[in-house]
Amino acid sequence: MKRVIITIILCILYSQLLGSEINVYFSHSVDTTLANPNKAQGFVALDEKLIQRIVQAQHSIDFCFYNIKRQNIVDSLLAAFIRGVDVRVITEHDHVDNQAVQDLINAGIPVIDDTFGNNLGDRYMHNKFTIFDFRDSSSVNDDWIWTGSCNITDEGTESNANSTVEIQYNDIARAYTLEFEEMWGSKTNVPDPDSSKFSFLKTDNTQHFFIINSIPVELYFSPSDHSTQKIRNAITTADSTIYFCIFAFTRQDVCDEMKTKWDTGISVKGVFDKGDWFSSISKRHDMTGGGVNPWNPPAPVFLDSVEALWGPKMLHHKYMLIDSDCDSSPIVVTGSQNWSNNGEFYNDENTLIIHNHDIANQYLQEFVERYQEAGGEYVGVKDSEDRIRKLEDTIIFSVYPNPFTLHTEIRIQITKNRKVNSDFCFPTSDLFLEIYNVSGRLVKSFTLATDHYSLTTVVSWDGKDNTGQKVFSGIYFLKLNSREHTIFKKITLIR
Repeated sequence: MKRVIITIILCILYSQLLGSEINVYFSHSVDTTLANPNKAQGFVALDEKLIQRIVQAQHSIDFCFYNIKRQNIVDSLLAAFIRGVDVRVITEHDHVDNQAVQDLINAGIPVIDDTFGNNLGDRYMHNKFTIFDFRDSSSVNDDWIWTGSCNITDEGTESNANSTVEIQYNDIARAYTLEFEEMWGSKTNVPDPDSSKFSFLKTDNTQHFFIINSIPVELYFSPSDHSTQKIRNAITTADSTIYFCIFAFTRQDVCDEMKTKWDTGISVKGVFDKGDWFSSISKRHDMTGGGVNPWNPPAPVFLDSVEALWGPKMLHHKYMLIDSDCDSSPIVVTGSQNWSNNGEFYNDENTLIIHNHDIANQYLQEFVERYQEAGGEYVGVKDSEDRIRKLEDTIIFSVYPNPFTLHTEIRIQITKNRKVNSDFCFPTSDLFLEIYNVSGRLVKSFTLATDHYSLTTVVSWDGKDNTGQKVFSGIYFLKLNSREHTIFKKITLIR
């Protein structure tokens, strides 16, 4: 028992040594009466929050934004550069002539856009992220990334409805840096035109799964990582509710994935930006009973009513919430990517998928404000009680012993509340089990071997990786992927 306690303490100390933190900020109002447990941070001056990070940077700032015009942020970058911080900037070609960007160039800060080198620049470098202090060797506790829907513009800060996420974690900063340097073409302060890759020239070369302060986080970059399929995968896990706020939604497959859930009784609610709402290819047409694949009955989706004292009043969000107000496994999908063909096939984008109740609840506080502001009525998961559930699965996912030393048994049982016998089983190609270490790296994977799965399956893990090598003592995360669910469970190995 003493050995178990010591191991757990060491794991906790190791996690604290690495450091990890996730913060979420919203530019407009939030409904904190829904806080469970933490109140969301609304009416945040996003420019000031970003400037705080820039001021604290000691070694490096990699700055990658579609549009850069906000002068106070540019001034803080210039000040960081003057005090010796290595600053590298990537932006969209359409905005490289902005005075703010020219100020950076004139000061000697290296800046490139998506026409650099052999890149055509015929699509958008649409990312909105920055990386702080990853490129030093003195500490990992100062490695931050900042991303979300907000551009570095006056309207992005003062009038548009936006959200941002900042994460302090070395491994995810490394992944963003790999993406940045794939576009930059080098690891130095000097960009390489021969190696620079934007848009479809990029490859899938970054880590995708992380455990950040015990929170599973997925990260994908467009167009190399096929992010839209990952968004669809998140939708398939919904057990009760799907909510979204979106600037542009034109992907038929994402809409159809939602419709499949809607037709089985899942509650779907959403708010569209005005520009997209009136577009002829917007998926709001399908959702309101028209379009390519009409929803019947129509879903309660609305045209935004974002208010601001100045500037264009856009709903600029790109987020989706899965089961954010029920006891299932809540998910937040966010980042820079709109649900469009450009976002999937051409634009440079980043998408985060966060599996956490608290963060999902903070986004829920923002969503309910935008939804009710637009004219919708929110009464929580009770909405779905008025709709007939045609399919409901229950998954029993257990591990014993836990902690373990030599081997542990992972028991998986799915029961379907359905009387159609032929539908009771489904192919095991839809069921996978993966084991990750605390840094989010895949250690072991299992695929069920029988033709169909209906009763209980038991998988034994002997503490070895996919190559047959013993893994170290510590905390590991099980990830169960089925056609309808993604479930995580923590286990501890003691040698």
